[in-house]
Amino acid sequence: MTIGTNEFIIAIVIALLLAGTLAYLIFKQRQEIKKGEKKAALEGPADPIGTRQLQLQAYERLILLTDRIALPNLISRVNTPGLSGREMQALLTHSIRQ
Repeated sequence: MTIGTNEFIIAIVIALLLAGTLAYLIFKQRQEIKKGEKKAALEGPADPIGTRQLQLQAYERLILLTDRIALPNLISRVNTPGLSGREMQALLTHSIRQ
């Protein structure tokens, strides 16, 4: 069983939408951080290790994960000629879970 063109396109669109959403959230949070830093500078000292920085790092990790499990990247990384459709599916699933 091979991956059809429609399923491939749908997988790419989903990966791009997810990556775009995460990039937008990171951009939005960075703007909020800048506003918060300006406000905190006027009010007094800020928390040295802010939770927003940790949130940004988590979003960055999610973007990296999304890119890693995007179907074109995943197939090129685990491509093994001579596998049946079921074997390739199992290999892709195993790679995603790792």
